[in-house]
Order: sequence, then structure tokens, then C-alpha cells
Amino acid sequence: MSDQSLRRMFDTVGGEPDAEFVARLRGQLLSRAPDRLADAPSSGAHLRSAPDELGLRRDRLVPSASWVSPRRVALIACVLGLITAAVVFGLVTRHTDEVIVPVIQPTTTTTTATSASFERPISTTLTLPDGTSFHFDARLGLPIAIESVENSTVTQTSRNDVLLLPRLSGTVRKVAGGSADVQVQIFLRTDIVPCVVNNDGACAPAIIFDLGDPTGGSPFGADIEIPDLKLVGRTSVLRADVPRVVSTVADGSLVTGYGVVMEAPTGAIASEIYDAEGRSVLTCTDQPSICMGPDRSVLHAPQGRAPAASALPPLFPPGDAPAGTYTIEEAAIGNFSMTTSSTWRQWDATSRSVLFGRGERRETEMLIGAALLTSAPTPEALLAGICPAGSVDFGSTSTTTLFGRPALAIEGTVTTQCSVSFENRPMSALAKPGEQLLIVATSINGVIEFVFAHAAPAVWTSFRGELDSTIASLTLQNG
Repeated sequence: MSDQSLRRMFDTVGGEPDAEFVARLRGQLLSRAPDRLADAPSSGAHLRSAPDELGLRRDRLVPSASWVSPRRVALIACVLGLITAAVVFGLVTRHTDEVIVPVIQPTTTTTTATSASFERPISTTLTLPDGTSFHFDARLGLPIAIESVENSTVTQTSRNDVLLLPRLSGTVRKVAGGSADVQVQIFLRTDIVPCVVNNDGACAPAIIFDLGDPTGGSPFGADIEIPDLKLVGRTSVLRADVPRVVSTVADGSLVTGYGVVMEAPTGAIASEIYDAEGRSVLTCTDQPSICMGPDRSVLHAPQGRAPAASALPPLFPPGDAPAGTYTIEEAAIGNFSMTTSSTWRQWDATSRSVLFGRGERRETEMLIGAALLTSAPTPEALLAGICPAGSVDFGSTSTTTLFGRPALAIEGTVTTQCSVSFENRPMSALAKPGEQLLIVATSINGVIEFVFAHAAPAVWTSFRGELDSTIASLTLQNG
């Protein structure tokens, strides 16, 4: 295939061809061609050299018309299709050897780098217990945040993803010892960004540059350049909170600190942690998240004074959240806290509801929501009308508490099905035939708040105790 043809394809998909990429692509295709060329009669396969329009490679083979046959036409069509797909793929990925950037849709909210956005120098030497020692001189920054117009891919909910684009450049020097992997981490305000999904797909407590061993087999004392790395961290927030994330990236206030981590092949760790102003506040022998603890108070403590305890628990994070106490956002009654004793995932959220699930198919669910007063003006009305008549074999109504208020509860076995959906969301809570269902409802300042929870009979007994404890923990943060 000629370079002119390649250029036409690039013109079609947009962008200029990268010479190295095209040459590598051609080489790979030609390496697969001999078995096809071997089928051609020696007198019929005349191969000639073509002029190099783009100055790429001059050793390609261009068949003359006498070599064309139906079989080869089909082969050529197939190869053209593969080349076109590869070219399009190459245009997306050919600049990502050092820049980890996912393909995203157009954005609606974005920041540009400003003088106020976070940027700090790093200059330190870390030493592991085995004597391995690295020296770092680098600059670290978080200049840009971008909102994705897609629904969140982190939690698959009505939230939106915000892409955080940090930068790192500088040098690393091996002072002594052997190999070690290096990470540079950026810590963010957990009340705004509870966790970040980095390149490995895990939900982490920081933006993490994972550099591997940047020194490789370099000699002692050699400064190894860290290229100008750009990483994409992805977080999920309610749509209303997107401007807050973007504005705090722009003014630099989202970052609370940063750290450098060395880890030996044996698992030994050395970390140094800095506050947002660049002051070294802690050195330790574990990951920064473990050394700092969940409140990260070492990052906020005024110099010479004891750190104050965090006033509110962190927001419920995207992904699987381990047992703990979290802040849940709901516009109808205001934010509230919840303590869990097992892992939950937040599957969906609206202005009036939050849906938690567990299991591959959400076999166990718990929805906390506020009912429309037109359909359920009282807790009694909600309990009577939330499920179709005859769909659940309910027992008698009992009394309990919810958010510290007197509440009513009903429990029973689902005979057909009962579901709850908010704002026509596809991820409604669905109790299926044979499952056990519990519904609890109360009135809070004229709003009917309720819990809708179900699970399979095999786990209901153990889950019921956990559920009672979780419901009892629900507490309004504004009283």
C-alpha cells in the first residue's frame, strides 16, 4: 500500500501520520505477506519500487496489475480494512507512550492551568532498610480538571466523572543499593473527592504516578530524567458538585498534600509526606494512606499544634466501599451519615434517593429515599402503596426508629416482584420472587423518608442483623 494511500486514509480520519508509526505498521503487515506472495507465479508477480512521497521507507513492495486475482482482491480488501482500523487506533494511541489519556466525549466544564493551581517542587532522598537510596528532584502539579459529559463510568450512576490531569517531571538518581519501585502521590480533599480511579482501575485514596523503577540499570550517581508525565485520574461526583471540583483545581485548594514512596522487591517501604505548602510533615515505613490514617490530620495541623479531629466522615466513595462511617448526600432531607459493617457499592443516586448493592447481580440491595408527598403523604400510606397489592406476603406493621424519629416497618416474602424507581432511573431497586423484603418509613420535616432493602432467603438472617445496625446508624448531619 503506497504512502499516498496512507495519507488519504489519514486525511479521512483527520491528523498527520506519524512516520515511525506508519513504518512500523507497514513492517508488521509485510511480515505476514510472504505466505500469500508465495502463491503467486514467479512470472506473474512483478514487484517494483515506488517513489517515497512522504519520505518514510523505500523498501516496500508494490504489486503490478498482473498479480491481481479474485483471491488476492479479497486479501487486499481485508488488509485495507485492518490498516484503516489500525490507523484510527494509532491516531488515538500513538501519543500515549508517556501520556495516559483515555478516549472521552466532549466536555462541558474544564479548567486551564493558572498561576493559582497546585504546583510544588520535590527534592528529597529516601532510603530503604536494605540500604537502597534514591534522590529525587522534580516538579509536581495538578493544573487541569475536565468534566465528562457521560454518566459516570466509575459508579455507573447519575453522577458525572471528572478527569483530573496532574503532571510530573524531573530526575531520579540512584545513590546506593539495588532496585526499588517509585510512586508519587497527590492527596486531595476527601470531602470533595473521596477517592480516585487511576490507571490500574482501582479506587485509591490519591492520584498516583506509578513509575516502576525509574533508574533501571543505570549506574550510581546518574541523573535519570523523568519525562514530562501526564496522568488521568478519574473521580465520580454528583453533577451539582462538578463546578466545585473544577474550581478547586483551578485555585489549587483541592490538593492537601503529596508524597513520595519507594518500595523494595521484598515489600519494604519508605515514604515521605508533604503538606500542600511543600513542608515535609511525616516520614514512615508504609504507604502514606496508612501512615496518615483516615483523617489525614497531619496534613492540616497548624505548625506546633495538635491536629484537630475531622468534623464529618468522608463521602461514600465510588466503587466498593469497605465497612466504615460515611457521609451520604441527599437533597430532600440534607446530608446524613451511615455506618456499615460490610462492603457496599453505591449503584445509583438521584436528588431524592441513593441505591446500594452487593453481589454481581445486586442480589442484595438497600435503597434510602424520599417519597413524593402526592403519592405517599404519610409513612402509613407509603407502606400500603409502595408494592402492588398481593406482590408481597407482608406480616403485621411494627414500630422502630429511622434517623432518630419514630418509624413504621413491614417485612415479608416477595411473591411476584416489587420495585422502586426514582426519576425514571434504569437502576431501580427490585425485590424478586422468593426474596425477603423490609421497608421502614418515617416523616422528617414533612418529607417521607424510607428504607427499602431485600436479600435472598439464604442470607436474610445474617443480613437482617446487619441491616438493623445500619438503619440505626443513620443520622442527619444538620440535626
